[in-house]
Amino acid sequence: MHEAAGMVGIYMMYAGPVIYVYGAMTSMLSEIIARLVAPRRWVQLTVSAVFHCVFGLIFYQVSLLAAAIFYLSDTILSVVRKKPLTANLTVASVLLPLGLWLASWIYIRITG
Repeated sequence: MHEAAGMVGIYMMYAGPVIYVYGAMTSMLSEIIARLVAPRRWVQLTVSAVFHCVFGLIFYQVSLLAAAIFYLSDTILSVVRKKPLTANLTVASVLLPLGLWLASWIYIRITG
C-alpha cells in the first residue's frame, strides 16, 4: 500500500503540472471563445462549459473531471470577482504551480 501511494505521488509530481498548464490554457481559450461568440452571460457560461468538456475529452475520464473542476473554478471566480479574469492573473496562476513543482523537484534531487 505504501509503495502504491508513493507511485501515485511520483506520477502526480510529473503529470500534475502538465494537466494544470493544459487546463489553464484551454480554460482561457474557452473563456475567450465564449466572450467572442455569445453576447449574454448565461450563453457565455453555456458555451464555456461546452468547450471545457470538449477540451476535457482529450484523455477521457480523468481530464473530463479536471475540465469540470476548471470550469467550476472559473465560474466561481468570475462570480465572486464580478469581473473577468485578466491575462496577468491567468499567467500567474500557471507560473505559481510550475515554480512550486520546480522547487520540489530540486529539493528531491538535492536530498536524494
